[in-house]
Amino acid sequence: MISAKKRDDKCWDDLHQYYVSTAKFKEAEVLLIGGDHIALLSQSRFYQEHLAPLHCFCFGSMGDTIANLLWRLEDGEIDNYTPKAIVVSIGQSDTDLSPEQMVAGFQAIHRIIRARQPNAKIFFMQLLPSGRAPDKRWEFVSKVNAIMDSELTKDAQVIELDLEAIENQGSISAPYMFDFFHLSQEGYDVLFIPVLAAIQDVLSINGN
Repeated sequence: MISAKKRDDKCWDDLHQYYVSTAKFKEAEVLLIGGDHIALLSQSRFYQEHLAPLHCFCFGSMGDTIANLLWRLEDGEIDNYTPKAIVVSIGQSDTDLSPEQMVAGFQAIHRIIRARQPNAKIFFMQLLPSGRAPDKRWEFVSKVNAIMDSELTKDAQVIELDLEAIENQGSISAPYMFDFFHLSQEGYDVLFIPVLAAIQDVLSINGN
């Protein structure tokens, strides 16, 4: 079982407190929350052009693990909103978990979100590979995504990503992942299309 864990990092805590306090001044239709991919999403062209106009907020923190996100959620990061949808992307920095443990962590995240936001539609993004060429980490990601499809879909909707779109001859293409770990502007343009579609679908159902 994964326990919530606060990071011993003042800047990290300052960012968390900023996210908590944002609700005092702004309302969001959609919250995107998680680690590196969400943190950099907020700086991307894709976010500014497609997501910001839909009143989407990005609560991302570089280097966060599942345990860190659990702590952030328990400490009120989503409590003062009434979002129609919450999108989660986490796990990239978890290197010491089995695929089963990681999905169990996703399920724990789902439980705490559901307890605090009973009316929100909850989405989990598939895990992205890291490293240029197929290796044990790629195999790990494939196992996690397969378990997500069989187990997590009982509770939440899993957003499938077109991972082949960022590959070239079986390896990650640098224009899409500039360091083979984080997405570039072009990477967001390609991989976040199904995220946008899922959000638009929820907002459409809710009459927006």
